[in-house]
Amino acid sequence: MMTKEKIKKLLFPFHIICGAILLLNLLSGHFLQFTLYFELSQLIKYCFLISGIVLFFVVKDFKGYFSIYAISPVVVLASIFFGIAGIVIAFLMLSFIWPKSTIANTDNYLLYAKACGPLKARDEFELTERTCFIFERRLAEFKDDVNNGDLENSKIAIVNDSAQIKFTKEDWNKETDTWVKKDTLIKIQIP
Repeated sequence: MMTKEKIKKLLFPFHIICGAILLLNLLSGHFLQFTLYFELSQLIKYCFLISGIVLFFVVKDFKGYFSIYAISPVVVLASIFFGIAGIVIAFLMLSFIWPKSTIANTDNYLLYAKACGPLKARDEFELTERTCFIFERRLAEFKDDVNNGDLENSKIAIVNDSAQIKFTKEDWNKETDTWVKKDTLIKIQIP
């Protein structure tokens, strides 16, 4: 049987390492345009939060620090009952772990909605390229109005110094009063 001391000895370094990896991932994404592969970074976030919750019940030294992890799920659940202000608080607390929406995944290129969560803007995107098995390199961020566009079935290609995203979009034809599908091409300059 694992005692509280054994759990502390195993989980505390694990929690610190997960936090350090997340911090390095954040800094490298901001300054170097390289991040860990999305699913891997999301798994590390969940491990970081769960280990923080478990350590709240085990560790007596840093009770104030680990209380953040134990209290946050309670605050999120309780805030739902406090109307709009409570929902905004819940969304802000959940934005840390809310997964990015993968819009398109073709070959080695991934297209994400830049903002994540229920309060996200619909027209901001991030194009990344998979590199070295566990890393992604941010190629470009762009804004585009792709309402009624089928980005899930898009084709992404890099030509010279620009990314080309080809997809099908439905537009309203005023002359015939019907929806018409047409091929659309977005060109994004890669810095």
